[in-house]
Amino acid sequence: MTAELTTDSTPAAWGEPRSRTVTWHDPMVTAAGALERSGLETMEAIRDGVLPPPPSRC
Repeated sequence: MTAELTTDSTPAAWGEPRSRTVTWHDPMVTAAGALERSGLETMEAIRDGVLPPPPSRC
C-alpha cells in the first residue's frame, strides 16, 4: 500500500517534492544469459551489450 503525499498535507519545511525515473530491461533476460556463463563472462556480456545492463536512474 502506498500513501501519496500532496503539497496540501505536507509541511513547507520539507521543501518541494522531487521525483526519479528508473528504467530497466526484463531481468529474466540477464538471468537466463547468466545461466550459460560464469560470473566474469556474465559481467563481460553486460559490458559488451550482449546482455542488458542493470537498472539506471535518470
